[in-house]
Amino acid sequence: MKKKIYKDVKKFTIKRSEWTRGNKNGPSRLLNEDGFKCCLGFYALASGLRNQDIKLLYSPTEIILDKNKRWDSFLLKESLLDDKLLNSDACETLMFINDNPVSSDKVKEKDIIKMFKQHNVQVRFID
Repeated sequence: MKKKIYKDVKKFTIKRSEWTRGNKNGPSRLLNEDGFKCCLGFYALASGLRNQDIKLLYSPTEIILDKNKRWDSFLLKESLLDDKLLNSDACETLMFINDNPVSSDKVKEKDIIKMFKQHNVQVRFID
């Protein structure tokens, strides 16, 4: 069986009505129990992962795909100590931006767009 490799996408959309951030719309997860997603959850789904791959997870390092699937993303980096994947610095920064309880939605959106742009990814916010 050929290995399925999920790749980074060049553009994706975040629907504000489905976006969880800074405990707005429930606890921040890639996909929370109420169906809301953080910015990284939207990105994971745009990259081809499924709801069941990301549900109730806090970060991309928790995504466990079977041995025939892999997510090659700038959000992940390999550990120098073992075979595990770690969140990249960009991933950690995006998690902080998304979940910062003191910044406004306008600031979060601007910073998320800027951070993804550094990795050649265009983000659009709608509704």
